[in-house]
Amino acid sequence: MSDSQKPSPGDGDHSTRHDWCGASQLHQHLVATSPGYKASRQFVTQFHRLASTAPWPEDGVGVPVVVHVVWHTQKQNISQAQIASQIAVLNQDFAATNTDLRSVPPVFRSSIGKANIRFFLAQRDPNGNPTVGITRTHTAVASFDHNSANDPPDRRIHFTAQGGKDGWPSDRYLNIWVCEQGGLAPLLGYAQFPADLGNLPATDGVVITHTAFGNTGTANAPFNLGRTGTHEIGHWLDCFHIWGDDRAGCSGSDECSDTPNQAGSNTGRPSFPRVTCDNGPHGDMFMNYMDYCWDEVTVMFTKAQVARMHATLLGPRASILGSTFREFILQTGTTLEEVDNSFEFLMTDWNSDGNQDLIAIKKRNTGTNSTEIHVLSGATHFQSFLLHTGTGMHETDDSVQFLLTQNRDVVAIKKSGTGTNSTEVHRLSRASKFQSFTLQTGTVLHETDATFQFIMADWNRDGTDDLIAVKKSGTGTGSTEVHILSGASNFQSYLLQIGTTLGETDQSTKFLLTDWNGDGRPDLVAIRNSGTSSEKTGVQILSGARVFQTTLLQTDTALHKTDGTFDFALADWDRTGRPDLVAIKKKNTGTQSTEIHILAG
Repeated sequence: MSDSQKPSPGDGDHSTRHDWCGASQLHQHLVATSPGYKASRQFVTQFHRLASTAPWPEDGVGVPVVVHVVWHTQKQNISQAQIASQIAVLNQDFAATNTDLRSVPPVFRSSIGKANIRFFLAQRDPNGNPTVGITRTHTAVASFDHNSANDPPDRRIHFTAQGGKDGWPSDRYLNIWVCEQGGLAPLLGYAQFPADLGNLPATDGVVITHTAFGNTGTANAPFNLGRTGTHEIGHWLDCFHIWGDDRAGCSGSDECSDTPNQAGSNTGRPSFPRVTCDNGPHGDMFMNYMDYCWDEVTVMFTKAQVARMHATLLGPRASILGSTFREFILQTGTTLEEVDNSFEFLMTDWNSDGNQDLIAIKKRNTGTNSTEIHVLSGATHFQSFLLHTGTGMHETDDSVQFLLTQNRDVVAIKKSGTGTNSTEVHRLSRASKFQSFTLQTGTVLHETDATFQFIMADWNRDGTDDLIAVKKSGTGTGSTEVHILSGASNFQSYLLQIGTTLGETDQSTKFLLTDWNGDGRPDLVAIRNSGTSSEKTGVQILSGARVFQTTLLQTDTALHKTDGTFDFALADWDRTGRPDLVAIKKKNTGTQSTEIHILAG
């Protein structure tokens, strides 16, 4: 190999203090020491080669992250702002919305890949408790050392008993450890490639030194733009170093057809073109995230790298996205007998014990001559009642739909036959045990009918429940429409009126709202219980952030086709931070009771 082919540091290289990335050393160490790891990796490789290109959700997928800050000095106990900056960088880089993409040479621009993978700090810990997605651990370990380019990284960081921090379940979270990495050849970071064997889940994730994490706080130039995180998560998603880790031999491969063969890593700030391995005239793609250049230089993934990431999330790491309603986590009869359409069902944590309870609202043919509320305990798997009560509202009919507010007041939406010639809102106070109203009002929406379904959610995040009216058919747009009435105005004004990307629908489609992808905006969930192309109940989720113009998920569920004997709800039953689908079978059940079937989200 000629001198012109040999890799050399770029202009003003400041990276020599670091051994950059330890992923390949870790991989070789696991091949040598972990029984079955090599075979597992071969299986993953074979999966990539055989996997067909499955449709990728237009608005991408969300990956829950937990950041474990392990600190010895107060300086290493990085701020929440620094952590937030790293998450923001990841979301730009993996969406190809980073502004420095303009620095990519024109010849490589057609290769730029958009992964559409969004990262967010976990909202629930492994026990289902609310969390900010950050743990902080003071350690007696001054630094987690790496002393030779041939040595594996210091893995004490993964274990509380060894001065680090135990990770959260790696099949549900991306664990990122942030610490001081030192030694004779200190690393910027490293990651574990996907594999599922032995003790490996305990160490699965990404480790980054705090001085190369995010783009503020202790992050130091030239690794102060968060690209170490982008690089290491690329490894976690099974992307290799762009030169194929062959020690500049020009024979290695990163298994991506659109990355030029190159001789070893580039560092610093090379000049374009940089020709190695006879890859002229354009040379190395040193601006790729999977090379070793400064943060200001590495700005892109390729389409083939993105394809590897997608295959990884559809295969070896599919569990981190949840089951998407393809497995049951509970199927049970309840203490409530079979019922008819005089009942409506809702789900909420009624008594604040951390369990989702079932609210059965009996509208008519009641013993109290009023609309009644019966609450079944989720803690007992719906085998006992928490509440039986009549309300301050007379018996009701099919012109009334019931909803719950954030504080568990019960809201009756009167669609037609109203005195105000408008759709009306009647809110029964939980504090009064539903004996009195805190609001009774007509709205800006005219009287409605069975083509409308109503949902309550805080759409604009002002702390007030807004009313979402979903118009299924007979619309002017030829699509299912969403009309959102402002709770702050007592439903006298609109926040949004829009047609969606979903065609007109009928009574076989039921609608719910949930923040499916954790971006803070409620998404619209369409549950198609018949008329699907398969024999399954189908789910389609439209992005609230994109005002219902793009699809986040479209899938068949593990539930067979359903009919009007089913009601549906969304609730985080297994407390993973993901909404699960609750199918409530009212009659014609095998148990002669109202049944609950919950599918994991």
